[in-house]
Amino acid sequence: MIRRALLLLVTFGALASVSAQGGERTTTIKRKGPAGFKERFEVLRSDTSIRHGDYERSLDGAVIEKGRYAKGIRTGEWLFSDTQGQVIAHGTMIGGTKTGVWHYSTPLGEPVQTVDHTADSLLWFDPEAERRAGFEAPAAWPDTAMQRRPIFKGGMGYMNLLLMHNTRYPTDQLDRDVEGRVMVKFIVDKQGNTTSISCVEQDKPGFCAEAERAVAALGNNWIPGQQSGGPVPVKFQLPVHFKIR
Repeated sequence: MIRRALLLLVTFGALASVSAQGGERTTTIKRKGPAGFKERFEVLRSDTSIRHGDYERSLDGAVIEKGRYAKGIRTGEWLFSDTQGQVIAHGTMIGGTKTGVWHYSTPLGEPVQTVDHTADSLLWFDPEAERRAGFEAPAAWPDTAMQRRPIFKGGMGYMNLLLMHNTRYPTDQLDRDVEGRVMVKFIVDKQGNTTSISCVEQDKPGFCAEAERAVAALGNNWIPGQQSGGPVPVKFQLPVHFKIR
């Protein structure tokens, strides 16, 4: 079972320097929110709703996400780090999509997976590194097990990181300093998609709606579970924590 505090970056901005990126006039925006989060990115001066140029997000001085936008679309080299500044994932994006070979590490800093996202292929996986980080893993890789749970592309540390990055704290609960936890059920289907998502605690609608959205954003990043040598749907339960640091 995976446990990770999920935080929201609620931002307010101030316009800063003006520069040129690829022939486009840009403006740099700096934002900060609760719990030490800061965000710095460039936008088109002609339309400040469109990100264009360098992007950086940090927590307590440690960069947790870094890359570039081209007219609102992620492009070029990107990296994602955990709250301690440990790089968890890095690779190239084209058209907002992971492209080519990406490298993934555990929160302990050990390489854990290499994934070719163009070919949708797991090239290398170190189950022992996954286990040393406290996560479930197959006994060996390449996996020859007749029965096993699904494997998240990038590793479970990267899955936790995606949940943290993708979850937005519900505004009404944040305004009232309300913290909480909800349990989300879902199924990883035979194609590796995150499906049939539902929140167990229906008495927490604000947290439930956001937790369901964050889990849905995990998308088709799974290698399906196996039974008797073939893919099968597998049920999961995932606690999602909302905590104001």
